[in-house]
Amino acid sequence: MSKLSVSEIFFSLQGEGIYIGIPQVFVRFCGCNLRCAYCDTAAGRAEEYDPLTLAGQVRRMMKKHTARSISLTGGEPLLQSEKIRTFLKKGRFSPDSVYLETNGTLSQEFIQVRDCVGIVAVDIKLPSSTAEAALWPQHERFLRACRGKKFFVKAIIYRQRSRISGQWRSYCAVITGIRRWCYSLIITKWGWN
Repeated sequence: MSKLSVSEIFFSLQGEGIYIGIPQVFVRFCGCNLRCAYCDTAAGRAEEYDPLTLAGQVRRMMKKHTARSISLTGGEPLLQSEKIRTFLKKGRFSPDSVYLETNGTLSQEFIQVRDCVGIVAVDIKLPSSTAEAALWPQHERFLRACRGKKFFVKAIIYRQRSRISGQWRSYCAVITGIRRWCYSLIITKWGWN
């Protein structure tokens, strides 16, 4: 059986988005397809879990802390989408209890787990964050795949990079196309003095 690569498992209150303050068990998955300047995921040694063992550990932690939901975060969890689907199915987690945090670039991988998650936190990556080319087509495909799900969009405006106003206009153009299905929009400034 294929194993999941996990950086850490911990209990905390959700600190972002529309679930702020909600007790959750966080499963931080290793690996990411982007390199954001503000990334808080340490590149360290990963622990490997088979899906059933991980589900058991998460369930025990949920019971211990009376948490009713889990947050799948990273890195980018969707790099392990097939294994995450197996983990969620074997653990018999209700979709309503699963909160997925993603960079919103892997729409095909999201489709594999779509029916297993209740809410999606889509962190749109502006070029000022990644120092890479704009990802508007990938973000738009991802947001369209979210249609019919509870999801919200967030973005971090990273000051240390140039051309923020042009990026902001492009970001708004993508969001305008999906605003009638988007649950909420959250903007955060990072690196501003």
